Amino acid sequence: MNTDIKYWLAFNQVKHLGPINFHKIIRGFPDLETAWKLGQRQDFLDVGLNEKQIEEIIQAKRQISPNDLEERLYKEEIKVVTVLDNDYPILLKEIYGCPPLIYYKGMIEQLSGPTIAIVGTRRMSSYGKLMTEKIARELVENQICIVSGLAVGVDAIAHITSLNFNGITAAVLGSGLSSYNIYPSINRKLAHNILEKNGVLISEYPPEMLPLKHNFPLRNRIIAGLSLATIVVEAGESSGALITAKYALEFNREIFAVPGNANSLTSAGPNNLIKQGANLITSAEDIFLNLNLQYTTNRREKISADSPIQQIILDQLSFEPIHINNLQKQTNLSAAELNASLTIMELQGKVRNLGNMHYTKNI
Repeated sequence: MNTDIKYWLAFNQVKHLGPINFHKIIRGFPDLETAWKLGQRQDFLDVGLNEKQIEEIIQAKRQISPNDLEERLYKEEIKVVTVLDNDYPILLKEIYGCPPLIYYKGMIEQLSGPTIAIVGTRRMSSYGKLMTEKIARELVENQICIVSGLAVGVDAIAHITSLNFNGITAAVLGSGLSSYNIYPSINRKLAHNILEKNGVLISEYPPEMLPLKHNFPLRNRIIAGLSLATIVVEAGESSGALITAKYALEFNREIFAVPGNANSLTSAGPNNLIKQGANLITSAEDIFLNLNLQYTTNRREKISADSPIQQIILDQLSFEPIHINNLQKQTNLSAAELNASLTIMELQGKVRNLGNMHYTKNI
């Protein structure tokens, strides 16, 4: 790590500076300690900053203590990696306007291996949940680090599936990493579990930064920038997941989309992406073929019936939930036969009980 890290922290606190202008300062001064302590108005003009930005720096110098910023990170066990450090994620460094520094908790080195993003709606369907679990599991089985945004819905399921199958996952936040700022609060336990399982939480924002609305589109550019490819599982036409896909396209990274029902609002986003040229994906193998990576499968054997009754049930099940009463009508089985068979098939992993007497075929 750079010995002048506290000055990186200080410049990152300057209002309205932004990554592009921060990079101008990095390039224009011998080091950031010199820039902070000795930089004059003309020096900052010479590197390409305007008067308003320079005034913000002058104001920050009066108000900010670099030593205090460094001490706070130490107390909160938050680490920092700068764009000049060897541990800075290589893929992220490739993008224009990459964050000059990122704050993190956990193991930043996990981002040095192959990484793929899984993103999608907060209001996923049962089909979206199943497909997220399927693809995430297959990626984990092939030693891929899954990157997502810790949001409720597809993001959380991608993280959870990775952890459940002993994989590595990285969560990119739109807030600071102080424990009380982890957003959404319902997923703070998930964030803790990610760290417990050797994953990593990262943010470009200082620890005290609140989860402000405008932070999240910028957060999405980091998700895309960290990843070889971005997978959109389910997303409405105005979903933030499509912003991530847009950034992936801008960064010349591959985009994959899970096809869905043409009448489903949550499939409108990925269906439109496919129309526009995104790669259609139904399993992780599609990604590996596209990226010319070796794919190994540990998937369970294709679900098969152990009896004629099981076959009748499987023929009527799909990845959309069906109530047991409707299933009974479609199969013409007695209630006793259906209940007994569903119980056995659930234990065998052939069907999934979603609660409230709704069932789907298991992936």
